[in-house]
Amino acid sequence: MALNQTTAETTNGSEHRRRLLQGMASMAATKGLAAVTIADVVREAGVSKRTFYEHFESKDACFLELYRAVSMNALKTLRDSVSVERPWQQQLEQALQAYLTHMAANPELLRTLFIEIHHLGVAGERA
Repeated sequence: MALNQTTAETTNGSEHRRRLLQGMASMAATKGLAAVTIADVVREAGVSKRTFYEHFESKDACFLELYRAVSMNALKTLRDSVSVERPWQQQLEQALQAYLTHMAANPELLRTLFIEIHHLGVAGERA
């Protein structure tokens, strides 16, 4: 499950961090967040547990950052799609088309995020 370039840029440009988020996305989609271990994520990312803890304090913190990065990317897609020179109806149509196209590009990741974020309780609710 690939994170796109904009999502990778949102994660402060760290290759290890990007790979960890990618690993989290893949493992959460495969096993469900509750069953995912840090060992699963680091194995998928090809990094050490030490590297994981240099970037994240916990599995939940990693998942929350993934959720935020993907959400910020979706909002960027919306912002970039609007042309203020056009009538509001066309702006709305452009925004909806861009957003839905964006969402359709990686449905497995989005399904995982929308379902699994609720397992984090208050922290997931805040995100």
